[in-house]
Amino acid sequence: MRVTTLNYLNKSNINIRTPLQLSEEGEGYFLSNKTTIDALLDDIIGALSTRVGERVMRPNFGSYLYDYVFEQDNELLRSKVEQEVRRVISSNFGNVLIERIEVLTYEDDPAAPVNGYRVKIVPKIAELFNWEFEDIVLDFSV
Repeated sequence: MRVTTLNYLNKSNINIRTPLQLSEEGEGYFLSNKTTIDALLDDIIGALSTRVGERVMRPNFGSYLYDYVFEQDNELLRSKVEQEVRRVISSNFGNVLIERIEVLTYEDDPAAPVNGYRVKIVPKIAELFNWEFEDIVLDFSV
């Protein structure tokens, strides 16, 4: 069995950073992710923010998180969102573990959207348990 490791401290451009921003550093036309960690976290955000069926030639890629915007805030909503986040990450990013998921509404966090909810994800990468990563924060609203 061959074990592959991620190149965590790559100095070259890996992929284009989203949201798109013009580069002023001369590295290319758009800003790029320079480490595998940044590229991976950017890809996770992209997968969670894409609706299932939205990607051409990949009809099963994405999440159903936008479908839960109109549901009432209760434990069932929080459970559905948490299960969906875990499903998307486990099916697309096998080396990423989830330490914690928080589903917050406007009542919980005034920075969350009024007509939706905020998801905070604390990721861990299986090979790097001691590394600290920024929380992934996504807002889903009307």
